[in-house]
Amino acid sequence: MHEMKQLPKISVVILNCDGLRWLSTCLSSVARTDYPNLDVYLVDNGSTDGSVEYVQKNFPWVNAMPNEENLGFAEGYNRAIEKVDAEYIVLLNNDTEVLNQDWIKHLVDVAFSDSMIAAVACKMLSMEDHSRLDSVGGMGMPFWRGFVDIGRGELDQGQYDHEGFEPFAFCGGAALIKRSIFMRVQGFDEKFFLYVEDPELSWRLRLFGYRVAFAPRAKVAHYFSGSSRSKAVDAVKLYYCHRNFLRAILKN
Repeated sequence: MHEMKQLPKISVVILNCDGLRWLSTCLSSVARTDYPNLDVYLVDNGSTDGSVEYVQKNFPWVNAMPNEENLGFAEGYNRAIEKVDAEYIVLLNNDTEVLNQDWIKHLVDVAFSDSMIAAVACKMLSMEDHSRLDSVGGMGMPFWRGFVDIGRGELDQGQYDHEGFEPFAFCGGAALIKRSIFMRVQGFDEKFFLYVEDPELSWRLRLFGYRVAFAPRAKVAHYFSGSSRSKAVDAVKLYYCHRNFLRAILKN
């Protein structure tokens, strides 16, 4: 374990758009984090449900970064990460709950294990059943299905916890990224707006020779599609996922 003076500066950056119903659970769990060199930001994409006011009143230690409109996942995060002063960024969905206080330390330990690691995926568990996996990162493109989350719905029996496991991509719902590398490769592709940005960036990172790793002891519960209000594959999801999947292939 690293000495405290060596621990890098971390910024947890939470993207939000009309996600007021999730913020109490998410931010209360982040508040229990055992890590001394940490800042927390809420990047708000033009919410009209009082999210920013709620956070400013109830979680004054959270730095609010409001945008006047919905910039999408990619541009919303890009603008925020450009402004944040930290060695590592932790991306975190608003529809999550951190399950262990030392999650950041586990992410940092994995990141420090190899200088070529650019991103580290958390173990994401189902918010509705913590014994089942939500994502341990993304696989490549099996049979042209798109970028699929590894493990979703599986009973967590530690099947991905071994040292040799490495996902193709991190899931942007809960992952650590080295900021300098993120900036070097120009961050998320803002033309995606939402969906597929995280595997596309992971693909680019790998083309530059970097690795995407996994920290099985950094556990975060996630309510699947909580930020989009519906688990159903609606027209919006279908459009962006297919369009962006094709764009990722053509680009990379």
